[in-house]
Order: sequence, then C-alpha cells, then structure tokens
Amino acid sequence: MSRVLIVDDEPTICWGFRELLAEDGHDVQIAPSAEEGLRLAEQRRPDAVILDVRLPGLDGLSAIEQFRRRVGEVPIIVITAFGNLDTAVRAIEQGAFDYLPKPFDLDQVSEVVRRALYGGSANKSRHQGDAEGDLGDGPDAIIGRSRVMQQVFKQIALASRTDVSVLITGESGTGKELVAKAIHRHSLRSDGPFVPVCLAALSPNVVESELFGHVR
Repeated sequence: MSRVLIVDDEPTICWGFRELLAEDGHDVQIAPSAEEGLRLAEQRRPDAVILDVRLPGLDGLSAIEQFRRRVGEVPIIVITAFGNLDTAVRAIEQGAFDYLPKPFDLDQVSEVVRRALYGGSANKSRHQGDAEGDLGDGPDAIIGRSRVMQQVFKQIALASRTDVSVLITGESGTGKELVAKAIHRHSLRSDGPFVPVCLAALSPNVVESELFGHVR
C-alpha cells in the first residue's frame, strides 16, 4: 500500500482526495499546512505528496525545497486554484512531478498519482536551470484563468525546460507567437535572441537560406 500525503487547507478538497485515493488502495495522510506536512513526512516518509500552492504560513512552492531536503526525492504534485504562467514555471523549476490547476478531473488526479507512484512519463525529462526572466508582464503577457489556459501555462512551462523542437499550432490570431515568446523567455536560451520569421512572406527559393543561412 502506497502512502500519499495531501497538503491543503481546504477540507472539501482533502476529503475528495482521501476518498478517491483510498478507493485506489492508497494510505492517505492529510495536513492543513506545509509545516504540518513536513512534520508528518519526517515521521513517516510518503511515497508521493499532493501540495497546494496557497497555504497558511509557508507557501507550497517554497515548501518543495524543504520536502526535498528533509525526505529526499519524493514525487510532488502541485495543485492550485490561482495558477498562472509564473506559478507553472516556478513549480516545474522547483522540481514538481506534475502541476494540476483546480478544478481538476478526478480521473486525471488518479492517473497522475499512479504515474508518480509507479513510474511513467513525468516532468523529470527536462533540464533543470535557474533561468527566471519575465514571468508574464508587459505587452507579451499571456493572461487567463480558465482551465484551458491553465493547461496552456503548464505546457509552456514544460516545453521551456526541455531541449527539443516545439511545434505550436492554431488558427490565425490565437497567440502562437506569444506562446513561442513565453517558451523562449523561460528557456535556458533566454539570453539569446528571439527571431520570428514569417514564412508566408518569403518565396520558396529563399526559405532555406533565411532559416539556415548560406555560403557565398
């Protein structure tokens, strides 16, 4: 039986998690604050932690490092009802296993916990870095509170910490360049230039030279 520690000051959220995870066969502990969660974790090391961002006293993002220091490499799933790009990026940079914005689907929670406990695709496949940069201010800020936008913030945070090519698709005017700029701004290449190229404005015979250069 796996042990899951839930750190959240909302009783209804804790109750829902307890019912869900107990039904999945897990042993669940609940703490209303990060300090209490750390105390319980030191007494009985959990196999996974579900950690809210906004907590009385020590906030969840700051608590991630404390959990790492006191109980080692335990997978931490960050949850929040007040997510934005700043929160998503900071959670990923701090080493969170996953990031779930509220309200969330219970099946999704169950699946993320299963991956955290038994292995699977996680946010460990990124480069850890200390690039901070602008987290959403100015004319290129991406603003949104809907569940869909929370998922966009999460995907930007994940993509920015990897070293792979990223394809952004969408209709004209949906903000593809804003997403690209956000990924660049939070990436390990943020000190380098961001160079937008409009392929539609280029003739086919100069596209390759424009993108990759040429030798005279």
